Amino acid sequence: MALATLVMLLGATACGSADGGSTADGAKPDGSPIKIGLTVPTGSPIYDSQVSLDGARAAVRAINAAGGIMGHEVVLDFCNNKNDPNASITCARDFVKDKVVATAFNFTLSTNGPAKILSDAGIAQVGPIPFTPAEFDNPTTFMTDTGTVGQLIATYVEAKRQGAKRVTLVRSDAASLQGAEDAVRAAAEALGLEWVDALRISPTTSDWAPVVQRLTNSDVDYVATIFGASALASALTARQQQGATFTMGGTESGLDQNTINKLGPAVDSYIIGSSFLPVLSDDSAASPDMQEFLGDMKAEEDAGNGGAARNRIRGETLRAWVAVKAIADVVNAAKPAEVTNETVLAAFKQAHDIDLGFGTPPWTPTNFVGPKNFERISNDASFVSVVDDGKLKLTSKTPIAPFGERH
Repeated sequence: MALATLVMLLGATACGSADGGSTADGAKPDGSPIKIGLTVPTGSPIYDSQVSLDGARAAVRAINAAGGIMGHEVVLDFCNNKNDPNASITCARDFVKDKVVATAFNFTLSTNGPAKILSDAGIAQVGPIPFTPAEFDNPTTFMTDTGTVGQLIATYVEAKRQGAKRVTLVRSDAASLQGAEDAVRAAAEALGLEWVDALRISPTTSDWAPVVQRLTNSDVDYVATIFGASALASALTARQQQGATFTMGGTESGLDQNTINKLGPAVDSYIIGSSFLPVLSDDSAASPDMQEFLGDMKAEEDAGNGGAARNRIRGETLRAWVAVKAIADVVNAAKPAEVTNETVLAAFKQAHDIDLGFGTPPWTPTNFVGPKNFERISNDASFVSVVDDGKLKLTSKTPIAPFGERH
């Protein structure tokens, strides 16, 4: 992916409305606008994914600065699902009505409704964050990474390497996460680790001391987590205050540099699984792909979006950026006569050896390598890093194959 050299001013839109943008010198792609849909929760106490919206906005800005998709200006059609399954279904229906050509990085806590609506409409869903087997089974889903499940499995691989024997998972009590829990348990047991029953906690829990005590009493060595940034910070703080000795870990999505700085020693030894080179690690800074991504985020920040600031970027920011960029790369390579949801879907079915960058192998969207119930995973690569003195340090510059590790 080449670094865009122009800065474009483009705003994301609410479902049902769309605003385009223009480059700094007033030039625009000369084709009619096309829409890419994105639904994530923002402003929600359960989970707030504003950072992924910021990453998608930055990608759209860069794509338009480089001429758009097949000469068409790209408009981001954003819908806030508020972590509400019913709102997620409404967002999916609105995307169909808005005639989006694809969606990027959708994240919902719905069991499958939104994904099925989009699939039935023939809309490619690129780089979503599915949790349930039903979501992974949608024929228009194209995973750009291993997803949350693969990232978590990677942390169990590292925990085993560090000597852990008894492991568990603490997660939000959302029903949609049961599939993820089942998958990581199967992976942990396949790795020869002893599984302790998972804890399902309300994401609005304010007192984590009893949770930490239960984990201590269960004599676990490693605890993976599926929570938003606020709950994760509370859990890490409670672990430090009680002097608990078990190691914790999870995905890069729960941490930004601001949070790491505030937590200090409480977050040291935290194991992180990331689908691409971790954005918070100095070990990734020299990567040309990372420099391009950070350049796009700086352009977004300079255009007035303070959420794109370097110290607020999380792993999901990058994942959303990659998903939007992948749509542009695949469609521009296919060169369809028209850019519609039908031609975009056909392009993804035919694409092969796409360079997503960030240390991952060439990606063929239909080269499915996932295990049972997660078959549509087509990029089995995850990096592992550990927080040490406020910094993320890669355990290896070569990604592991988390789903390969479990077999």
